[in-house]
Amino acid sequence: MANFACSMGRNCLNYSKFAEILSGKMKIAVYIGKKETSDSGRLKEMFNRLEAGGCEFYDVKSAEEVVSGTDMMMAIGGDGTFLSSASIVGYSEIPLLGVNVGRLGFLSEHRPEDIA
Repeated sequence: MANFACSMGRNCLNYSKFAEILSGKMKIAVYIGKKETSDSGRLKEMFNRLEAGGCEFYDVKSAEEVVSGTDMMMAIGGDGTFLSSASIVGYSEIPLLGVNVGRLGFLSEHRPEDIA
């Protein structure tokens, strides 16, 4: 299918990719700042909701582990985690979503309860 018009030029998604994202069928790289964070019940609930919507997840710690076809990366932790994960996706044009599991986040402002 042809690309649909938008102001972002080459960064536009083709229609089938856009429909896939809207339907929730996404491949999501997950970067978790602290190991103990991954045991959080809040995160487990968030992942369950997203998986029920058709999302796939895989963990990353380096740019070499980012799989082709990844739709986005979730940085789970705080602002430091968000900055560390930004260096992983760097120039790949993969969108980055910060999920804050602490008290206050300026870069990671979304809570697990706000996602899905």
